[in-house]
This record gives sequence, C-alpha cells and structure tokens, in this order.
Amino acid sequence: MKHVPVSALKNDIQALANGNYREPAILTKNGRAQHAFATTDERETHKATLRLLEELQKGYQSLHSEGSILAKDFLKELENDFKQVHYKH
Repeated sequence: MKHVPVSALKNDIQALANGNYREPAILTKNGRAQHAFATTDERETHKATLRLLEELQKGYQSLHSEGSILAKDFLKELENDFKQVHYKH
C-alpha cells in the first residue's frame, strides 16, 4: 500500500478528486498514518470480507457453545427443513 504525505496531497488534490489514485493509499502526517484512500470497489470488497469473517466467527462460537453434529445428521436436518418449506400448503 502506497504511503502519501499530506504535503504531497495538498499539491495534488486534483489527482485525488479525478480518481487518479487507483490503488489504496495511506495518507500520512509527520510520518504517521492518518487516513486511508481506496476505490469504492475495494471498499465494498473489504466490507464483504468483514461480513464473511463475522459469520465465520459466529459459526466458530456456535461450534464451541453448542457442539457439532455428524455430517449425515446435518444433511438429514437440512432435507427435513427443505421439505417443510417447500411442501407446506
């Protein structure tokens, strides 16, 4: 990830406004990270990754609090749930 000092960005703010920063960049002040710039696509990918990690964490916590089941039992439960949803009239 590219590090860009504030002073350089002040001189080239138009480049940022025009979207000329195509890769993520860290805006630094006195050598310390202050802000991050990324494209909207990168931001959406990052958000999706965080949501996935949150769901994995929930599954991990559930595994430890509720235990696990055999794959054949899981498939049987899944099949029963499917039948209940699709064959209710």
